[in-house]
Amino acid sequence: MQYHSRLDPVMTVEVVSDLMDTFMMAVYTLAADCVRNREEEDEEREKEAKGDLLVRTLNGLAELLKQLLLKDLSSQNLDNIFKHLEPWLSSTVELERHRAMTNACQLIDCYYDRKEFGIGNATVFAHLGDHVGLLVPRVADPSVSIRQLAVTCIQRLLQIQLLYNGHSRDEEDQVVGGISQLRERVAQDDPNALYTVVNDIAKVLSLKLPADQLDPFLRRLFKGLLDPQDHSSSSACVVLNGVMRNRGAELRTQVESLVSDLHCKLSEIVCTQTRTGTLRCVRTLANHHLVDVINCLLKYPLPYDQTVRDCWQVFGADAGTAQNVLERLVEMLFRAVPYVEKPDPRERDKTKTIRIANQPTLAVRICCCC
Repeated sequence: MQYHSRLDPVMTVEVVSDLMDTFMMAVYTLAADCVRNREEEDEEREKEAKGDLLVRTLNGLAELLKQLLLKDLSSQNLDNIFKHLEPWLSSTVELERHRAMTNACQLIDCYYDRKEFGIGNATVFAHLGDHVGLLVPRVADPSVSIRQLAVTCIQRLLQIQLLYNGHSRDEEDQVVGGISQLRERVAQDDPNALYTVVNDIAKVLSLKLPADQLDPFLRRLFKGLLDPQDHSSSSACVVLNGVMRNRGAELRTQVESLVSDLHCKLSEIVCTQTRTGTLRCVRTLANHHLVDVINCLLKYPLPYDQTVRDCWQVFGADAGTAQNVLERLVEMLFRAVPYVEKPDPRERDKTKTIRIANQPTLAVRICCCC
């Protein structure tokens, strides 16, 4: 397989894309017992042959992806390959997730080892937020080996970010280096222990994500809220909440689109725990940008759908937030016009008017009663 990537002239983007999709489909879905026994007496020999064939096939795909990356060792090309890995990383089949995760680690290691960086010359790692956000749900994957691979990949990506910032490979960063301990801790199956690890990942990312990567990171995490593995979607939610809590002040210009995206995801989330946590994300964002979040929620049409009602109600779960929200709503009521006068459509005399409730004021009154 890998020899296709070395052919000249250079293959077009469309050909490369089809090539990766075809080989990933063929290899990732390959069953562990892909070679059938031809004769019962040769069972042991067939088992060895099967194992050897499977290993060579997996290695062939890994080499193909590496060669495609080395053809253009840029963050854009790495991102292009990751887009093809994305659906497999969230597959409902553990074996497929593991194979894709293994390839992701190999690619990131290849990028780290082969990419040349200028010491003291800071540049931008354009897709860092997207890559890390894609991997966060796997930190709480049901499979221990996938969890460990995910933590390793996140650490390596942050090490690459340090090189983009102009650091030398010999320089140590205590925060990024400390992720190695998380790799050992993530091997535990205790839910409380995993929750602590995910929280620690959120703290590290809050410290290390550049400002320009914060928004793409959050958008990618929004997709992780729909991960088919409940613990994985909850992991995305925990990290989302943690980063918003620590970096939410930087999101002033994105509030409207963030609230809109959260509203859409809340209507799709299946896991109850993830949905509850995502509602808290709305509250966390409101703690940074109260007026903006309130104004966004007031714009939704009446009667409010269940998701909007839940957003208003989650404010009441925190005494401080509830007080601030109520004070803001009461202030708006004092300033608002309760109704508008318009010509009565039932009367021929256009001078006769009818009073119609002012939509924003009505929305505020309903919110006060939620």
